[in-house]
Amino acid sequence: MSRLQEYQKKRDFSKTSEPAVEPPARRARERAKASTQLRFVVQKHAARRLHYDFRLELDGVLLSWAVPKGPSLDPATKRLAMQTEDHPLAYADFEGTIPKGQYGGGTVLVWDRGFWKCEGDAREAYERGHLKFALYGDKLKGSWHLVRRGTSNSWLLFKSRDQYAVSGPGASSLVDDAPNSVLSGRGLEEIARSETPAPRSERVDLPIALTHPDRILYPEQGLTKQALAEYYLEVAEHMLPHVKDRVLMLVRCPEGRAKECFYQKHMTKGMPEPFKSVAIREKGKLVQCISLSDVRGLVALAQIGALEVHAWGARADRPERPDRLVFDLDPGSGVPWADVVEAARRVERELEELQLRSFVKTTGGKGLHVVVPIQRRIDWETAKNFSRAVAERVCHAEPDRYVCSMSKAKRSGRIFIDYLRNARGATSVCAYSPRARSGAPVSTPLAWDELDGTRADAYTVQNLRERLAQLSEDPWHEMARVQQSITQSMLRRLRVD
Repeated sequence: MSRLQEYQKKRDFSKTSEPAVEPPARRARERAKASTQLRFVVQKHAARRLHYDFRLELDGVLLSWAVPKGPSLDPATKRLAMQTEDHPLAYADFEGTIPKGQYGGGTVLVWDRGFWKCEGDAREAYERGHLKFALYGDKLKGSWHLVRRGTSNSWLLFKSRDQYAVSGPGASSLVDDAPNSVLSGRGLEEIARSETPAPRSERVDLPIALTHPDRILYPEQGLTKQALAEYYLEVAEHMLPHVKDRVLMLVRCPEGRAKECFYQKHMTKGMPEPFKSVAIREKGKLVQCISLSDVRGLVALAQIGALEVHAWGARADRPERPDRLVFDLDPGSGVPWADVVEAARRVERELEELQLRSFVKTTGGKGLHVVVPIQRRIDWETAKNFSRAVAERVCHAEPDRYVCSMSKAKRSGRIFIDYLRNARGATSVCAYSPRARSGAPVSTPLAWDELDGTRADAYTVQNLRERLAQLSEDPWHEMARVQQSITQSMLRRLRVD
């Protein structure tokens, strides 16, 4: 019997937005691609009674316990943890409201998440009924225990005595002092309000016709092709400046993100008319690449199931002269979000010393992009060498925290500063582009002073429009007016040939 059969039987996925169980073959592929680090998540769950769902990844599922009072940092306080059914790995990203009448009906937020590491063999410890493990989360850190009481589903969760333990009256206040989501920064009431569906008697008129508008592209949220097209239409004012007239690379999932997806950068027969063709030289010959120039082109992305939009750092009229540089901050396993934020600020300071202004955005994955607009005066080789020199200054200053090598073996516990986004032909995900990931996260521009209060995948196709409606101006509204160049004096200072 499938480990997830009980989970599947308890839920009606036509009514709840919780992630459905993916086919075994796809789950196997996802596990093969996954990090060797095991994830944990603690979800605050306002069901019939408020409780905390504690979940540990093991053997392709999330082992799950309901902890009524939540975790305590006091080693002397042992919390009851009732084991429940295993959950799919995609549940680690779930945040929303389960409809009333459904199993577990109520609002869920991601209270904490990160990675865990068991002392000894995790499977043997689990079967034995005593897991001793370390947590690497935003709120929970250090060594913990889960101990089964007899042969029942009743366990005890408690903290080990280490540098993260807190004794006395203040030890159990963690759940009260830090009540909100580490994913979106929202509280339960805010999530519940945003999940209330807005009445919509008819579909939004689109500038192009869609085929199969009801095809579901994000099964976890039930988001359709029509919904994605409406998203592209509604964010067009903000997104177009960052994709218009650029060479694009698309991630297409015509049957939805849970099925086959592929990259496409060349124009092919049958592409919608709003797309434009750009001649680019590759390996000595001209090839026709994809571009778009207007709102119709953005909406056409939904028509072909393009769930991600990546672009060159150059505009199509002068593809050999980049106009923006991107530093991709990619955290290795076990790196807390606060360290990713500090890495972005570290790169920003390095650029400020060169009198270069930079902008920041989430990736919709797990990292951040620091983006530098420049005038079109240097070639790709110079752009790459300059970016490498900036990145290496940061990496050399703090080699225990940052790495400039692509080697995955060197990246565990550190942040990879990827400057290779600035090589000819390389791309980076565009501002306001969705990602082909559970939760439909969006790569979102931020003001620098917003960084501490958000996460890489905080904003989604479903909640980004609410964010934009609350802003007085786009965080990147000044980018187009910034006039700055990579100068010879900068290159000499960084010893770039």
